[in-house]
Amino acid sequence: MRRYQSTPLQPWKILAAHTIQGTVIFLISALLLMVFGMVMYDLQPPVYIGSTLLALLISILAFFPFALFVTSLAKNTQSAAAISSLFLNLMLFLSGATFPLEMMPTILQYVAKILPLYYVIQLLRGTWNEAPISDYGLEVGILLGIAVASIVLASRYFKWSEK
Repeated sequence: MRRYQSTPLQPWKILAAHTIQGTVIFLISALLLMVFGMVMYDLQPPVYIGSTLLALLISILAFFPFALFVTSLAKNTQSAAAISSLFLNLMLFLSGATFPLEMMPTILQYVAKILPLYYVIQLLRGTWNEAPISDYGLEVGILLGIAVASIVLASRYFKWSEK
């Protein structure tokens, strides 16, 4: 980041570039997973493909800035890696991505609903097979709220260096 500091780039532009880079990597990974699922597990394409693509876009707009905000609170890159790993693992196990929420104790089901990944999963599962995105206003609203708040907070707490 110190190299970028000597350029006239504003923090939000650097954060946007990181988000775009992450989005491209995510889309390639998602496409490979989908092809693998279709070949190996007879995964069917989304019933509401437009809604699913829009849900993916909204999820990316919420999730990448959230991750940038969380890591912007770290004092150095090692702390940022530890924080992001902790958050990712917590969300994977508590949001319904790994285990169905119904299998979890009631208290963990409540905890899941404060995690951004919970709403991403609900939105993507729903738009894949059940209904168009218009039926998921709560999830869309929460994810867009997370996106706006995370963009503002990540820009606010962005640091050029460890000092």
